Amino acid sequence: MHDVHDKHVQSFRFEAHEAFAVAHDAGSRAHDGTVLTTPQISVQAVPLEHHGRSLGFILREPDRERVNPAALAGLGLRPGPWLAALKGGATGKIDVNGQPHDAAALRAALMERETGESLAYLTDFLLDDAQQARLAPILRGVQTLYAEAQYAPEDHALATRHQHTTVTQVASLAHAAGLPALTLLHLSRRYRPEQWPEMLNAAQAIHPAARFPDGWLA
Repeated sequence: MHDVHDKHVQSFRFEAHEAFAVAHDAGSRAHDGTVLTTPQISVQAVPLEHHGRSLGFILREPDRERVNPAALAGLGLRPGPWLAALKGGATGKIDVNGQPHDAAALRAALMERETGESLAYLTDFLLDDAQQARLAPILRGVQTLYAEAQYAPEDHALATRHQHTTVTQVASLAHAAGLPALTLLHLSRRYRPEQWPEMLNAAQAIHPAARFPDGWLA
């Protein structure tokens, strides 16, 4: 188990034969906001206010290289294991289906840089003006925000009391951060499905890219 603090992650190990009753110290490590990095993805923890501390997360894929199929066809080359070698950073001469080619020249002609995808997931949090001012810069550059939107705009006082959000508060955050896509989640059960379109319209009046998950309004 990993407890994420502002500047470090504290880890604990639990044993099945102890019925998971004892927390064994498994060490700690510093972090700069990013709490997990793999070749496929990085995960940034975002502190949120919700009757104490809760966490949101930003997931980012690294940029990647892809082969331009049209350029490959234009050079008259067939795909093969040499492409994996080229993607892997081969230098000098590279064997392409039995013929030597300069790796640097092939890379310049064939490879394109593709931006990795990114998303943020925020739920169970207070979103007042101060929190929006703090969160909007953190979210800039993210492609899609998935966020709770528990309350209708007219129930702003309830949202503040319970430290949750309204659909329009979340739309304002997405607009301030310049996000291309916003998916609204976790509506309160106090609202009937026939009320949802009105809530979505209120969000879209602020951030037109706001959406519900597919099928919610079917």
